[in-house]
Amino acid sequence: MSLLATPKQGLVKLSLLAALAVFPFVAEAQDDRRKAQFDSRLGAVKSLNMALSSDPGAARPEVKATMAKVAARQKEAEELAAVGEYDTARMILDEGYALLTKTLASVKAGSGYTGPSGAAAAEHAGHASRQAASERLVASARSLLDAAKRGNAEAGGGKTADLARIESAIAAADQACKSGDHDRGETMANNAMKELRPLLVTLKGGSSASTATAVAVDGEKDKAQLLAAFDREMMGAKAILDALKRQNQEKRAGKEGEIADIETRLRQAETLRGVDISAADKLLDDAYKQTKQALQSVNVASAQTASAASSGATGSGAGAEAQRAEVDRLLKSSALLRDAVQRIGKEKGADSATTLSRIDALSVEARSRQASDPARALQAATEANQTAKDALAKLR
Repeated sequence: MSLLATPKQGLVKLSLLAALAVFPFVAEAQDDRRKAQFDSRLGAVKSLNMALSSDPGAARPEVKATMAKVAARQKEAEELAAVGEYDTARMILDEGYALLTKTLASVKAGSGYTGPSGAAAAEHAGHASRQAASERLVASARSLLDAAKRGNAEAGGGKTADLARIESAIAAADQACKSGDHDRGETMANNAMKELRPLLVTLKGGSSASTATAVAVDGEKDKAQLLAAFDREMMGAKAILDALKRQNQEKRAGKEGEIADIETRLRQAETLRGVDISAADKLLDDAYKQTKQALQSVNVASAQTASAASSGATGSGAGAEAQRAEVDRLLKSSALLRDAVQRIGKEKGADSATTLSRIDALSVEARSRQASDPARALQAATEANQTAKDALAKLR
């Protein structure tokens, strides 16, 4: 019996195929950024490792043990990066970086050593600076939230549900920043503040000069972060628009009118960026959503063809072959992620047996169905991969 719930015939399969067709283009810009972050951290680890190995103290047994452990972490991270799991790979590299920094400081104790230098120092300083900026932004969001809570209590508690939702968003932003996903965390914190500012004025009756002044000061303080977040989102929107243009041209989908409309919205958003950031954000959000919808509609036809090709018992056709290739990639990634779950769980004393069994069972199902039913195999492989990622997130 399948480990997956039986899908409604055709609908789930078509949705999965449509998502698979769109995903590589939507995620392209994000993958480039994650790869750059991983490469930067890898370079820093190599620099620290070189500094430690050239020190006379490297001959000490405990230092040799640390270097062997870091080498294992580096190998594990590079294997994960090779299959596109950059976030997990960087998390594992961070373990090695922390070990090397601590060990090098211990070896250099009394020698005037003040920390890493060169590429390692630059990477470390950049990470620390970005982390500090993210923490300040989250703290600003929490300050506005606290003020809104006080105003809500004075006004009778009518906005309690809204504030609880915003508080959860800020907590998620904080967690994202702490885990190294600064872009996502900062965007979430900025969005929370955009909701809180008008809400705070409303709670204060909209006529308090002191409240208006406080909100204006907060807005000026965060203006640089808001503009930076807008610029990052604009880059992502343009990357997805480029994907739409390529797909539209290749498939002759007739989306030229929509593309022109999206380009107009993006130009208007850029014009308003320094004048009215709220209006600019609204235009950018609308353009982003419109682009994703258009890209998905362009790919639905090919997804339907792939679904029909894979629905037979033989699972033949180009669509089915693409699914089998993706199953291979996901299973390779899942195996590496599973090993990381097992290792980190053991180190932290966590019982991961149930999760590991679930990953194994889903992987076996995916492999067994790969030839005869690639669409179902892809579902199982995707769930195995996500189960492993969720387990790692909990162990961090």
